[in-house]
Amino acid sequence: MNFKKGKQQDNFFQTYGKFFLLFMLMFTGLQSGNALATSHTKAFNHFNTGFPLEGAHRNAQCSTCHLYGVFKGISSTCSSCHSRSSRVSATAKSSSHIPTTDNCASCHSANSWTSVSRVNHTEVRGACASCHNGKMATGKKSNHVVTSESCDVCHSTSAWTPAKNHVEPLAACATCHNGVIAKGRGSLHINSSATCESCHSKNNWRPAIKVDHQEVRGSCTSCHNGVVALGKKSNHIPTRAECDVCHSTNGWTPATNHVEPLAACFTCHNGSVATGKGTKHVNTTNTCESCHAKNSWTPATRVDHNEVRGSCNSCHNGVIATGKKANHIPTNANCDVCHSTNAWTPATNHAEPLAACFTCHNGSIATGKGNRHVNTSNTCESCHSKNSWTPALKVDHNEVRGSCNSCHNGTIATGKKANHIPTNAQCDVCHSTRAWTPATNHVEPLAACFTCHNGSIAKGKGARHVNTSNTCESCHSKNSWTPALKVDHNEVRGGCNTCHNGTIATGKKANHIPTNAQCDVCHSTRAWTPATNHVEPLAA
Repeated sequence: MNFKKGKQQDNFFQTYGKFFLLFMLMFTGLQSGNALATSHTKAFNHFNTGFPLEGAHRNAQCSTCHLYGVFKGISSTCSSCHSRSSRVSATAKSSSHIPTTDNCASCHSANSWTSVSRVNHTEVRGACASCHNGKMATGKKSNHVVTSESCDVCHSTSAWTPAKNHVEPLAACATCHNGVIAKGRGSLHINSSATCESCHSKNNWRPAIKVDHQEVRGSCTSCHNGVVALGKKSNHIPTRAECDVCHSTNGWTPATNHVEPLAACFTCHNGSVATGKGTKHVNTTNTCESCHAKNSWTPATRVDHNEVRGSCNSCHNGVIATGKKANHIPTNANCDVCHSTNAWTPATNHAEPLAACFTCHNGSIATGKGNRHVNTSNTCESCHSKNSWTPALKVDHNEVRGSCNSCHNGTIATGKKANHIPTNAQCDVCHSTRAWTPATNHVEPLAACFTCHNGSIAKGKGARHVNTSNTCESCHSKNSWTPALKVDHNEVRGGCNTCHNGTIATGKKANHIPTNAQCDVCHSTRAWTPATNHVEPLAA
């Protein structure tokens, strides 16, 4: 035998037998696999795999996703099939798809691939307009607010409408808010010609930030009626007046006027409806309107002190009302000793000052000595009274500096009257500081006595004066008016007893020689005694 050839044949059968056996095993496996696949399509529950077949997946053949008979270990992510690199013939993400890293299932549904249920904008790359451009997604409508801003300035991905911001509209509000593009002014809106933006904010439409009342048509109650805008509150002051009588559009509260209230102040100012009397209020039984004005509550226009309880300093203590100033006259007296409730200043009495007048009357604390004051070194109280400052009660001329007319010049003190005796002499030549009148001396008159002593300027000749045509100075002395120094009997009219009758002048003495003769029969005006004649004596 040819053992070599037989060995070669054995090797051939061994080698090709192995290949044949392997082929048969593979064929058997494939047949059994098809049998398994067939059985799976008939009885297999896909829900148990954790990937339930829903929507379009329910109608797909198993082999569409399970290639080459491989069923286990297949990825359940959308992109394992729906991608361009996948061998599965499924729709992939197109080139015009929104740029996002999110999983397909985050936005798409197995029931309807093209109808996106929601978009997770958090994972979207780029600005809003990258997608919302009218191609990938809905873009800005033709009636959109005119603006160059990016979508996300006003819109939110959580809630696209309503827009939350109107930062940069390029047109007036009414361009959109006209009832066609967007909501316009409602039927209850204030009747006004003002633009929307005059009162409303772009960021927050309601409530209106301010109202330009200058442009509002109608009266206050046209709007403030409880429907369009707030009306009068239930606790409002009872009044028939229009709102703008008391309220201002610039500042609604507090009311600026109380012209026409229908009740007393306390009806409202009782601490409930409106502010009442405070804890620091003056203790009084008076009504509010007794002291306060309707137009201006503070300060009080007047205070009826007759109704105030307590002493002055119960209120005038620096807390309730003005107290004693730091520069007040030092005194322990009560306020009402010097001050009056009718007129607080000037003080009417200086009964109890604790210091000299000049302590206060120095030009700083109180009025001091004026520039026309008498030039004196005296203290104030030497001449002035505490109760009545003017006129001065007395003047201590011993302390006055200068001559009389330094003060008695018609400016500082009374000067020489128009009817004064014409003279160049100084005042103190004739007048005394102790008794100004009568003048004590007539040393230097510049005219005759009768110029003044005529019954008008000064006392003239009395009814019992000697009947004479003589001048005053013919008989009288300037230094001493009475008795007359001499009498010029040549100028005397009438007989001797016209004057020498015991009334006008010395008459006949009781021990006179008994006679009926006239005086001048025996007496001479030049030498009254001795008698020069005894013509008619009536006795021996």
